[in-house]
Amino acid sequence: MSPGTPRGPSVTPPAILAQRPEFARSMVMRRVALGLTQHQLAEKAGIAESSIAAYEIGGHGLKPGPNSRRKIMQALGWTE
Repeated sequence: MSPGTPRGPSVTPPAILAQRPEFARSMVMRRVALGLTQHQLAEKAGIAESSIAAYEIGGHGLKPGPNSRRKIMQALGWTE
């Protein structure tokens, strides 16, 4: 499969998901519930797919800045 090829939404095991920051957990759960891949969410939000992946991992306290957070929330159908 080539990079950028749409795949189904990835599913993260619950034990791993539980260790992530709240925004990262909520973001993954909402994206999967909507049936979106990271690539599709990135396109809708106008953010790099690598950024979406990094935010979902949430390692080392990595979280989106205010502008990226707003774009992600809008793409996921959330209001502030």
